[in-house]
Amino acid sequence: MNSRAVYRRALSFLKPEAELAISLAAAGVGVGLAQLLEPIIFGKVINALTSKISFGNYLLYWLALGIFNTILSVFVAVMADRMAHRQRVSVMEDVFARTIRRPQTFHAKKGSGKLVRVILSGAETLFMLWLTLLREHISAFVGVICMVPVALYLNWKLAVVLFVLAAVYAVANWFIIERTHGGQAQVETHHQEIAGRLVDVVNNVTVVQSYVRFSEEKKALKEMTTALLRAQYPVLTWWGILSVVTRVASMVALMTIVSIGA
Repeated sequence: MNSRAVYRRALSFLKPEAELAISLAAAGVGVGLAQLLEPIIFGKVINALTSKISFGNYLLYWLALGIFNTILSVFVAVMADRMAHRQRVSVMEDVFARTIRRPQTFHAKKGSGKLVRVILSGAETLFMLWLTLLREHISAFVGVICMVPVALYLNWKLAVVLFVLAAVYAVANWFIIERTHGGQAQVETHHQEIAGRLVDVVNNVTVVQSYVRFSEEKKALKEMTTALLRAQYPVLTWWGILSVVTRVASMVALMTIVSIGA
């Protein structure tokens, strides 16, 4: 399943509260537009102050926009959080109900530890996806889309620099995600195996004690954690490279902006 299919599947869980989800998305659009307009109006106020002309109307616009942004932000923050928590619990209950109805062969093959890991981590991942999408990503996406024509209108030279910086960010993130997708899947598999091992051993601790398998179980867990770190380190290295690349790109963009301004 590719990334688009995953997102579509994740968003489909919000259908029971589709009206609220659409309202939150619309509010996120409003927040994004308000965040875009606020610095523009602030710049108008500063220009009016330096030019010693009346700026009362700009202050009123700024105040009204601030109130509008605050109301929408509070609505999105509170309602998105509540809805994400409700849907996380709902998904967990649904998956749990379907899991306990599966035949014994399924549970014997998967292992109880792996199933618990999948249920808990899956519900938590969906929760964070819903929350960040409704709280941050929609408003940020709208702001970026609308910022391009506005920036080109205000100062096309600086806009080109920012556009190139955004393109570098997008390409770098896409490249790193493609490079680490398979590795991160292996990491999750190792996490599931470790969780399954821990649950199985703890559930059968009397058997372990009876056969005095303490050193064997410890050695087996050590091998699994070593394999986990072996798979995790390359992924972390790529994300570290991304952090350095984006930081250097930001520095170059800032130097370019200063040079153009000078």
